[in-house]
Amino acid sequence: EDGKRRGTIGSASLAALPFVIPCPATSSELDAVLALGGGGAEAVREALHRVLAGAHIKLREENRPKLARLAVLLLRKLQALAAASPPRLGETA
Repeated sequence: EDGKRRGTIGSASLAALPFVIPCPATSSELDAVLALGGGGAEAVREALHRVLAGAHIKLREENRPKLARLAVLLLRKLQALAAASPPRLGETA
């Protein structure tokens, strides 16, 4: 079922995503990556997947601090969205 959804929901926005997305180092860079998804959950997930694939530690050990920084940025983003009144957990940007 997941494969069926992937092919129909947001396939145009998925095709428009760059294949390689640099790992964001700041919150504004993370916001830019999340905006690539156009607000669609599937496209945002795919954008983050491409960031993680391109910065995998098996590619370069130097990617480890980049991924740690990305984890902190994502947690801060989630914390800010959850702290909003009312919580805006469905939003990405």
